[in-house]
Amino acid sequence: MQVTAVTGMNYYSPNLPETPFFFPPPKHNWDPASAKHLAKLSGCIGPIRRPIDIANPDQSRIILHLRDPRDVLTSLFFSHCYSHFGFETRAQEREEWIKAGIDKFVLDKSHDYAERYDAYCNTLFGRPNVTFVTYEEMVQSFETWLIKFLAPFRLPQNEQITGNILLQYKNEFRVPSEDITQHKRKITPGDYLEKLRPETIHTLNQKFSRSLEKLGYQP
Repeated sequence: MQVTAVTGMNYYSPNLPETPFFFPPPKHNWDPASAKHLAKLSGCIGPIRRPIDIANPDQSRIILHLRDPRDVLTSLFFSHCYSHFGFETRAQEREEWIKAGIDKFVLDKSHDYAERYDAYCNTLFGRPNVTFVTYEEMVQSFETWLIKFLAPFRLPQNEQITGNILLQYKNEFRVPSEDITQHKRKITPGDYLEKLRPETIHTLNQKFSRSLEKLGYQP
């Protein structure tokens, strides 16, 4: 929102239902209704958490912000079970996930996310108008991540804006200790290595093999 305020762009987000710029998030991959709706908008649109069929993708400046999918699935378990009770999840379902354990949960969810990552890699990654940035760089080297993230906006007085954002978020990625009830439970990359069984990791490595290789994540 800070960036769009500087540029005068409209900011459309599924996270802001109280604003006139709200758009409903896609319910599934390649949601034609969402794609049709977004095609009518002009401005900064996001975050879009599922791949959708973007109209005229070469005419847009796209930021592809991804995280190691194995950490995504690990984090998803704790979010669904312990911290994010706003999800459309029944209490009974949450209890079943906790009882079954994290390994079953991530394996059950992995097919959907493997499809998402394949779609990102096949339709967006590598395009000249797509800026690829990672969660890992964001939490480990925020300044270098921010410079890459802001580049597509072509901001006036970019150094001043970058400095202001760095100052505002200088403590954003400091988590003193892991707390499963918090949104920022543990931000350290590679958490899946501690939380998942070796056989589960092996299965995920196989399922995401093409995406991991293409995006530069170690199997």
